[in-house]
Formats: sequence, structure tokens, C-alpha cells
Amino acid sequence: MSGGRWVLDVGNTRTKLASPLADGTWTVFEDAEAVAFASRTSFEPEAVLVAASGSISDAWTEICGRWGRKCVRLNPEDAAFFPRTYTPWEALGLDRIANAMAVGAEGTWAVIDAGTCITCDLIDAGCFRGGSIAPGLAMRLQAMHTGTARLPLLRLEEAEDCTLGTSTSGSMGCGAVHGARLEVEGRIAAWKATFPGLRVALTGGDAERLALSPPVPIFADPMLTFRGYFLLLNRMLS
Repeated sequence: MSGGRWVLDVGNTRTKLASPLADGTWTVFEDAEAVAFASRTSFEPEAVLVAASGSISDAWTEICGRWGRKCVRLNPEDAAFFPRTYTPWEALGLDRIANAMAVGAEGTWAVIDAGTCITCDLIDAGCFRGGSIAPGLAMRLQAMHTGTARLPLLRLEEAEDCTLGTSTSGSMGCGAVHGARLEVEGRIAAWKATFPGLRVALTGGDAERLALSPPVPIFADPMLTFRGYFLLLNRMLS
């Protein structure tokens, strides 16, 4: 596979290289697999959008250097055309910009991105109104261990998703997972009270584990952020 337009998403915990296919699905390579694929001399992309919220590794710095001008580095200023009330605009995360782009300019959306952090953003008629940033599920468990003397380091896979913890680990899972769910659902309910036609878009690596059940339909799309990045890339190249 070669050519085409790609998105390089350098996150806080993972790096992904992705490109859409004609049938609507996506080709996605992650971490070491992405480096191996991109390092092939036979791979020559048409253009690559580099969206980095984390640190770019030496390997990716070398690869992007080989691609030269085919790499387009995304900065918040590149999306200055997007209506917003967020200040300062330059501080808005690139993934939040991409998610807002992906839901489009019609209607009112709550965009929930359950990743390293959980972001909840309100997009109304194409305008980014603002939102919230909170610790993600794994980060909540890590903070409980780091900030106390006796609480264990509980992996997210070990966390019990319950409404009533009957052990230390169960109580931690209840606080981290179930607590995060109640927090997000409460925010959606508060926004729906102001915007009755609110729709919800859900994405991020922990979206399924978050298991939201708000009183509005959920549009779940694990590729939502990539769709937004690809729209931005096409706009920048047009």
C-alpha cells in the first residue's frame, strides 16, 4: 500500500497512522507497527497530516524528515476558520478541534472522547462552545495509587465496574469507572436541559468501557477524530 493521504496522530500514550479506504473503512497502524510500515522505502504518501498532542519520537522525526513537504504539521491556527468561543483558541487541543470538525455544522452535539483524559465538548451549529477536561479511567486509578500510601496500583482491566464496591479494588473501580460514567452522563443531562435537540458523539479508546446510557441517542464512532483530521487535511491542501 502506498500513496494516498494519511493522518499521523501522536497522542499521549499511543501513536497511530491512518488513512480512509474507498469503502468507508480505515487502514490503521499503531505504535511499532506504524513505524515499521512508514519506514518502508516503497511507501510514498501523497500527504500526511501530523497532529501531535504528545512528543514526537526520534523514529517519527526521521520518517517525517524523509517525507519532507509531504508532511503537514497541524497547529490550532490552521483551524482558525472554525467558529469558537474558547479562549485562548491556541490552547485548544488538536483532537478536540478534529472532533468538532467531524460532527459538522448542523445541530447541537456533545462530543465525548474517552482517552487518556475524558473530554466533553459542546458544538452548537458548528461553533465550538467549550467543554470539560477530566482524568481518564486509567489516570484516575493511577492517581489514587500515587496520591495515597496504601491504595494499590490497579490496572484498568482489573477495575470492577460496579455501583457499590465491597472491597478496596471494587471501591476503586466504582469510583474510577462508575464515577466517570455518572460525571459524563450528568454533564450531558445538564447540556440537554439547555439544548433539547442535543445529540451525543462518543469516541476514544475507553469509550466502550465507559458504557454511557444517557437519555439521548449515542452516535459511537471510534474513528471520529481521524475523520476530523482528514477533513482538516483536505481543507489545508485545497
